Amino acid sequence: MLLHGEDNVRNEFTQHYRNVYTPNNTYLEAVYKNQVDIIFDSSNPSLESIPFIDLDCFVSCVKQLKRNKAAGDDGITNEHIIFGTSDLYVHLCLLFNSLLRHCFVPAEFLFWYNNSIAEE
Repeated sequence: MLLHGEDNVRNEFTQHYRNVYTPNNTYLEAVYKNQVDIIFDSSNPSLESIPFIDLDCFVSCVKQLKRNKAAGDDGITNEHIIFGTSDLYVHLCLLFNSLLRHCFVPAEFLFWYNNSIAEE
């Protein structure tokens, strides 16, 4: 289907990628949040030695992303991030800062990292 007009393209893009930001199951999302909170509460690193990623730094990095690259195992392409809103940027900054602050990387991230290295 060929779309014309900025509003049509935006609406189609929104509908197609809506699930990227929406939990599949609110109960499991709450269970997962509780598990993450327990892990975060159990770590207590010194905040002085942990770098902070601010929003301006993040946006600067997003502007450097290359387009037309294949999606990763998660199905997310650079275009998802490049054309994301400031809400997405804020949430990703929070995520990255939480990973740094709590010295915790989910096992799923390590799976992606190991596969990326294996392919090189």
